[in-house]
Amino acid sequence: NIQSPRASATAQSDQAMPAMDGATVQSVFEKAVRESFDPVLQNWLSANSDALVDKLKPLVRSWMDEHFPALLEGAVRAEVERVARARHRS
Repeated sequence: NIQSPRASATAQSDQAMPAMDGATVQSVFEKAVRESFDPVLQNWLSANSDALVDKLKPLVRSWMDEHFPALLEGAVRAEVERVARARHRS
């Protein structure tokens, strides 16, 4: 039983391929990274959460000072319009 070189190479490459279990190299890599870094990240966040909150407070306050009045005004206007329409229908 003599095979052509092409058929022989195809048969060898088919045998060299491991069976796929549905996991891609990328998903296996991402899982390995996640499993390695998640505990480290969780420990770091636990140890530094107070410092993070302290550093974020001025940023959040600044954002709120800049954006919250317009958000609140829009919400109040929408609610007043809704109530006015509801009264007008009644």
